[in-house]
Amino acid sequence: MADITNPAALNVVNARLRPFADLLGQVHFMAKGIQAEFIAKGWSALLPDDATAIVQDGRTELVAITGADVRRVIDQGAALITLNEATSSAKLNQLLKVAVNPTRL
Repeated sequence: MADITNPAALNVVNARLRPFADLLGQVHFMAKGIQAEFIAKGWSALLPDDATAIVQDGRTELVAITGADVRRVIDQGAALITLNEATSSAKLNQLLKVAVNPTRL
């Protein structure tokens, strides 16, 4: 197959898709960092998986959230890690191949 040299295609790759891969890589590594902190710092005791425990931070401009809501975000991060690292990190490796600046936490 011929190489991709079309200027419009190159623009899509460099202006949109590489930055997107960067962001996905950053999200992956942030999820890894959050997961490690959650375990190491005992956040499960601070953030009970309880739908009645409202986060009372005094910020009235934000939607009220519960401990259960926060724990679901942590669960989503764990699911992303599992997806990316399955089969010898095949999905993560493909993502990092395209990424230019995936911040590793």
